[in-house]
Amino acid sequence: EPDIFTIWRQSPFFIEVQNSVYSKKIMQEKLNRYEFYFHSLEWQQEPWQPKKSKYFPSLLVITDSQYDIYSPNFRIFQAKSIHGFMNQMAVKA
Repeated sequence: EPDIFTIWRQSPFFIEVQNSVYSKKIMQEKLNRYEFYFHSLEWQQEPWQPKKSKYFPSLLVITDSQYDIYSPNFRIFQAKSIHGFMNQMAVKA
């Protein structure tokens, strides 16, 4: 389970707040749980899903440490804060 689930700018997000530094193995185990959920397809039945299209949430990891994590099935973002993430996503003029 993520720490937070939200829909921001019409996009669903799972948010993990990492106050501790985890080993690569622990982070991979966390990521594996999201991969398992992705492959289960249970997320398609969530009440927030649009009727015509189904979207798996992106994963936002709030952390002071950068982790070497990747998924071919969903987007993963890492930032030091929500504010930092919003700055990453801001449209540059």
